[in-house]
Amino acid sequence: MKTIFIILTAILLSCEQEKNEHKSLSEIANEMNALCPKMLDDATRWDKVRASGNSLELTFTLVDMDKDSTDTEGLTKELKSFIKNTLAKGFSMHKTQIDLIYIKENNIVFHYVYLDKRKNVLSDIIIKPEEYAE
Repeated sequence: MKTIFIILTAILLSCEQEKNEHKSLSEIANEMNALCPKMLDDATRWDKVRASGNSLELTFTLVDMDKDSTDTEGLTKELKSFIKNTLAKGFSMHKTQIDLIYIKENNIVFHYVYLDKRKNVLSDIIIKPEEYAE
């Protein structure tokens, strides 16, 4: 779970801007992709970020997991709850950051994809604005 917090922090920090200018979602994704691929801990690799429309997709690989031996429903439930809570806390802690306001006002959807060591999808989580907005 610390890994997800690190990624969410990276998103929040990459969104900071001077004055009243905003980065596009594509620019945010490009900046984040400059950090990828990156091992976040012994089990999690951050692979890529993609912007599409009003969606920011983050892809990770859980390098030791295999879909056939993983409770994917349990994993998804645990991850989604943690991501939603972390996003909500991130926004409540950073209300004055201009691009966070931009993300909220433009209804950005966060899409998290977790792959196993064979690139099979373990978890596909979509967090809509109403799930992280206050």
